[in-house]
Amino acid sequence: MGKMKLLKDLIISRRELQDWDSNLTWGRDGSLFLTTYPELTVCEPVFRRDAGRSSKDLFHVKEYPLPLENKLEFEQAEQNIMLNSQPESFVKRCKLSCVDERLAVLTNNGNVCIFHDQTLLAQLDEPQKPLKQRTYHSFAWSPDGKFVILGNEDSELVIFAINRAREGISFTYNSSIRLDHSSTEWVIEIEWKRNIIAVSLSDNSAYVLNYENFQVQPEPHKIKKPSRFKITDVQVVNENVLLVTTGSLHRFNTKTGSASSVSLESCDEFYIIPIESKNCA
Repeated sequence: MGKMKLLKDLIISRRELQDWDSNLTWGRDGSLFLTTYPELTVCEPVFRRDAGRSSKDLFHVKEYPLPLENKLEFEQAEQNIMLNSQPESFVKRCKLSCVDERLAVLTNNGNVCIFHDQTLLAQLDEPQKPLKQRTYHSFAWSPDGKFVILGNEDSELVIFAINRAREGISFTYNSSIRLDHSSTEWVIEIEWKRNIIAVSLSDNSAYVLNYENFQVQPEPHKIKKPSRFKITDVQVVNENVLLVTTGSLHRFNTKTGSASSVSLESCDEFYIIPIESKNCA
């Protein structure tokens, strides 16, 4: 304990953060991405023995501009009138692939783009489909890096396969999974760990899917009914799906199908930190 230092905060030039609860993304090499506006900020690790007394000594901080296009710029959205209220695209959320350095970003215009070293590889889209089916509000990489799954405004999960060839990497539409045929809610959160996909919708309902392979489409299983209480976090911890809503923590065991909940005795917003090695959070 005597050798531990109290490090001061990592100071970043004043920027606007796009999302308070999911604006930090760690890279496999120790890089830290922040969804700042108008450009992403990346903190590259500085490998040195003596970090001084400030976290600033651990990272080299720089802007990370990305070429973002709005595929829906000239579209008229009937159900989502805010879609093009800000014509300039910026990053709302970003996630790095689990197997390499590809970066997926979700923009304010409902686009999902894939980058490698600030080079645009793909803008995921299905131009022939209605607007609400190609406007995305969530996404996740598969754990094996072979798929990207997107959540649209029509209660659907849209899966794109990643194809590797000599000429490079391409992304092609694989399939769609309708979560609820009786509603058109937005899919706002997707968590994918191992073979478990956990999803929450804008009506605060939640689903779980057991993925084996998309040649046999997984059946969505509703684990939480719609509610006026906001879902603030969704996490997968081993075989359990954890949901936290206003005042309650919910658990669903994907192996036994059992569900339980506990009161948090507070109306504050809570978030979940998984500790998978101890099967707890």
